[in-house]
Amino acid sequence: MATTRVSEILPMKSPKQLEVRVLKRWRPFTPDPKRKTDMWYLLVDIHGDAIEATCEAKDVEHFSNLLEPQKSFKLNGYVSRPARNYMPMVPHKASLLLGRRVTVEPLENSDIPRYYYNFVRYDDLRARKTHPKPLTGLQHYLNIFNTLGAAEEPNDNLQKVAISDIITRATNDIQRRGKFMCNATISTIHEYRGWFSIKCGDCSKKGYSQDDTFVCSDCDMPSGPVLTYALNTIITDTTASTEAGFFTDALNSLTGFTCKDLVGKGNNNPNKLPPEIQNLIDTPLLLTINIRPNGSVGVDNARRITTISPPTPDPKSKNSKEKVDEQSITINVAPTQTSIEPKHINNPITTTQRSKEQPHEKSPHMPDTPVSIISQQIFHRSSQFTHFDSSSP
Repeated sequence: MATTRVSEILPMKSPKQLEVRVLKRWRPFTPDPKRKTDMWYLLVDIHGDAIEATCEAKDVEHFSNLLEPQKSFKLNGYVSRPARNYMPMVPHKASLLLGRRVTVEPLENSDIPRYYYNFVRYDDLRARKTHPKPLTGLQHYLNIFNTLGAAEEPNDNLQKVAISDIITRATNDIQRRGKFMCNATISTIHEYRGWFSIKCGDCSKKGYSQDDTFVCSDCDMPSGPVLTYALNTIITDTTASTEAGFFTDALNSLTGFTCKDLVGKGNNNPNKLPPEIQNLIDTPLLLTINIRPNGSVGVDNARRITTISPPTPDPKSKNSKEKVDEQSITINVAPTQTSIEPKHINNPITTTQRSKEQPHEKSPHMPDTPVSIISQQIFHRSSQFTHFDSSSP
């Protein structure tokens, strides 16, 4: 059987026989010693090109005796899928998934290199650089909501909240669970994460797209695949943005097609959006949001709308409380006129009193208020004690 080069392997294409050497194998670190992780392999062919391969945790013992480091093998029956984006070992577009359908045949070929170097020419550095993601046009999304009015036909009796409230609840252990209504638009679709999921109809294991069909790494999938919507997006309103997943019921309503029917129209690549889903970007939607216990946000249902209404105010918020009109409150206090009659003072000191009490003249600047009247009476009584007799003992 003719063999192919590692550099010619493309994601989601039919497998062809490879002649490779296992340079190394490893398992990712996990702080939980009871957790079983996948086994990863670094394979290199006679041309010095390398590719990553992995087997699931349940198949580690099966491949441990078949694929030993520094030995050469013929491989076939693998599944070619897109390479991981986070810290890949080699700059290859594809990686291999090794399942029970893989055939392994020992190969005695000492010409295959026992090492791998990822050299690059200086002239290719600019083309190999990874450019940062462009900034999101926030002003564009904010302008969408400037001319939108109230929503039509409220859905159910769920509380309508803003995305900023959803973020607060998703990060709060007490207020996390619950369903809410939300008016928002899809600002970004993570196309690289796929828009539908594939599951084997026989063993229920994850399936993969390969050429124009779907395959399982363990069986021939005689009952066919089970296709369901799974769209990862960023939803936006005037308050904030957050990650949200759209699933079968929501996308059935928005696209008008089941996942199986939409894939059957020639859209069998999960990493390429069909027009029916691409057109959902910037479309005003009324969403039924489900905040899960782990803090993730899922969209259980959705429908298109032409206008957007404001969220339901939170009764605990200060902004939603009714303000009291201070000018409408008047307090009328009637003045109380109280006359205080001072008690008689028995002073042991001998005093000379006036023969005749003369009334104290009222100051022209002192008004006839209760306080002034009391002051006058006290001043009048105190004026009786004016002279002290120095001859008295």
